[in-house]
Amino acid sequence: RVSSLHTSHENYTAVLAAEEPCSNYTTLNHPWRATNESADVVCDRDFQWKGWYRLRYQGIDIRMPESCSQGCSTAVPLWLNGSHPRIDQGIVTIQVCGNDGRSCCSPSYSTTSIQVKACKGNFYVYKFKKPALCNSAYCADIKTLKPKNSTNLPPPKTPTNSSYDPCFNYTALDNNWRDIRTNYKGHDDTLVRWSGWYRLYLQGKDAQMSQWSVSNMTCGGFTPLLVNGSHPRIPGRIVSRHVIGYHNSTRNYYKSKSVQIKFCPGNYYVYKFVKPDVSIPYPSYCAVSLSTPSVDPCNNYTFLNHTWRSTVFNRSVKCDMRVKWTGWYRLSYKGKKSKMPESCVSPGNCGTDAPLWLNGPHPRLAEGVVVRQICGSYGNDCCFYKSLPIQVKACPGSYYVYEFVKPKFCNAAYCIAVNTTKPPVAPNVTTTTKVPTASTHNTTAASTTEIITETTTDAPTSTVRTTTSSSTSEIITETPTEAPTTTVPTTTSSSTSDIITETTTDAPTTTVPTTTSSSTSEIITETTTDAPTSTVRTTTSSSTSEIITETPTEAPTTTVPTTTSSSTSGKKAF
Repeated sequence: RVSSLHTSHENYTAVLAAEEPCSNYTTLNHPWRATNESADVVCDRDFQWKGWYRLRYQGIDIRMPESCSQGCSTAVPLWLNGSHPRIDQGIVTIQVCGNDGRSCCSPSYSTTSIQVKACKGNFYVYKFKKPALCNSAYCADIKTLKPKNSTNLPPPKTPTNSSYDPCFNYTALDNNWRDIRTNYKGHDDTLVRWSGWYRLYLQGKDAQMSQWSVSNMTCGGFTPLLVNGSHPRIPGRIVSRHVIGYHNSTRNYYKSKSVQIKFCPGNYYVYKFVKPDVSIPYPSYCAVSLSTPSVDPCNNYTFLNHTWRSTVFNRSVKCDMRVKWTGWYRLSYKGKKSKMPESCVSPGNCGTDAPLWLNGPHPRLAEGVVVRQICGSYGNDCCFYKSLPIQVKACPGSYYVYEFVKPKFCNAAYCIAVNTTKPPVAPNVTTTTKVPTASTHNTTAASTTEIITETTTDAPTSTVRTTTSSSTSEIITETPTEAPTTTVPTTTSSSTSDIITETTTDAPTTTVPTTTSSSTSEIITETTTDAPTSTVRTTTSSSTSEIITETPTEAPTTTVPTTTSSSTSGKKAF
């Protein structure tokens, strides 16, 4: 009986010890809570409070303020409206006040009371609970630091055995709230005792640390932590990457401690996570899905051929947030292979307000499935909206497949890139061919025609003239850059014409002189960019008539001279 009573007493003592808050608490080593800090607008109502907490500042004991306070990285600093207890007083209950800028103890923020206890070693523990409203947070009085109580936990040890491979020696980390798609808040990775290597999962499926920021993401905490750089793709190699904290659309608002990463056989990663910088409010490592499809998506996809998704379509207002996305998709535009644009798309295109484009290059075949960030253009910002990343794969046959997911906002839609530039111009080619008269025109007596044709990438134009006396004709085809011009001379009796053709980069120019009796008529053709203008002056004897024609770059100009008396002409092409 005595033995039984002794055992019961020991059990009772153990229970009391387990419930003693001075021995059972969570350390909040949050320098951002100090009354001289204003780094952010944190709300302690978002977090799950459980049990007792000890306040520290960079490893040094600190306590809550007992008077109206400011700072504390929040909009409404919370302070104790009363003195801290002595050790002999045990656990006491004290009101918490909130300074909203108008009142040091605003009625809206002063409905909460917490328990406080003084502990041996000259520190205090607090039983925090959710404040009444946001944005408010519990403060730490910078004037109450206790340097003599400074203690630091030793860093976790990593095995030094050369045969140790983290690809096969890791801890599985499967926290769905780390997903960049969740809006849960309440976690703090500075409270985790990190040790060794970790492999990320999301609901049992492979995941990797996010290197892409997403608008309004939390990753379970207040400050999402991202990898500042790409993941390694060479198996067996360990690399170090900087970790940054995302806040209010700013990627590198905070800088945390670096982590080590290794790419393992089997297409997954392991990470040597460490305690994040305690100056960051409620940081949390982010994860994004890296699941390998069981069936090759290059052989299992759905065609997406909406013409309104094109980068040149600026009517209608669609929203892909309302679409039930399932599986992989291949893009097509008017029956032709297409892909997502890799650069900024002007707002209002792709049939929506905020067109979504791929912020990164498409993968090569050898890269397999990769993850890419999606940006949404709005206003003057090409990546105003940071949508959820998607998986992309290059397929044999020069096309791509995408695992589209619901964007986090409306109105936004995935774009199809449409190439609006002209195809490359064919190289210049000059050919000379003899063509008989019968195949090109009518003649009255053994005659042939000479046709000079200049061809561009557009449709050529030809002009044919007929002679009645013995002459020959030659067809010369030249290929310039733009529009074609064809010039053919005609004579009535043993006469020929002088044709001079000048070719420029855009439209060709032809200059031909014409004479009748003792008068001369000269035609000069000039090429301009506007509509043609003609001026004509004519004389009947011992005079000269001059015609000046200006031709735009669109259509070619052809001029043909004719003589009635014996004259001689030659043909030149420039």
